[in-house]
Amino acid sequence: MTVHRTLGAIVLAAVTVTLLAGCGCNSEDYYCDEEGCYVCDGMGCRESPPPAYEVCAGDWDCAEGEVCTELGCVPTGCESDADCPTGSVCGAEGMCLPPDVVVPPVIYPEPCGSDADCAAGLFCAPSGVCLPDGGDDCIDDADCGAGATCIDHECVTVDPGACTSDAECGTDQECVEGACVPAGSGGCLSDAECGAGYVCFEGTCYVDSDPPLPEPQCHVNSDCDPGWECVDAVCKLPCWSDSDCGADCSCVGGYCTDPAAG
Repeated sequence: MTVHRTLGAIVLAAVTVTLLAGCGCNSEDYYCDEEGCYVCDGMGCRESPPPAYEVCAGDWDCAEGEVCTELGCVPTGCESDADCPTGSVCGAEGMCLPPDVVVPPVIYPEPCGSDADCAAGLFCAPSGVCLPDGGDDCIDDADCGAGATCIDHECVTVDPGACTSDAECGTDQECVEGACVPAGSGGCLSDAECGAGYVCFEGTCYVDSDPPLPEPQCHVNSDCDPGWECVDAVCKLPCWSDSDCGADCSCVGGYCTDPAAG
């Protein structure tokens, strides 16, 4: 009886390995086909969904190295699948896209002649491109309402009075192109341009007590150590259970997480 059970276990294990090999998976393997991407181990495969693309109106809403499309902010400039986030492949025009997207997505903002040329939720702005309905996005001043001007692709309400220097504007305002706008909205090159109590960071004035957000840790998996994945701009280690993680860390949502970091 014991011999029969042992032989049965061996046969079952061999069949399992054969089935896994047949689906194109190896232990701790990641691969993509025309339908999707998958992460596999000795127990089977699980789908690796495409990344959540940030909604955008134009490239100004996207990070460096991304282009604004109908899908959202899409990483661009890839040469192979290894350059793309998990769940996407290097597709049309060097963009990291879901495997089932074979036609290049529409680039935003899209030119238009009337609202009928724009997708749902967009309207044809006076500048001749489709922009979000009810938003503050703009290409030039014509896209903004009365009393507002387009600065860094955002409609900013201005002081009705003209100005020639910051001294002629109200508190926390500065003079940009003859109009008073909130301090920092027109861009800066040095702390001196922001005024007392402010600092200049990447072209924007911030209150000195409010430090700017840190730079993203990663954009694609190749920015992380081998075996780690780029998830929401942070390098994370994939896992199946707490035992896959280090001391004081837990496996949450498929990735090792430090409870203290939450």
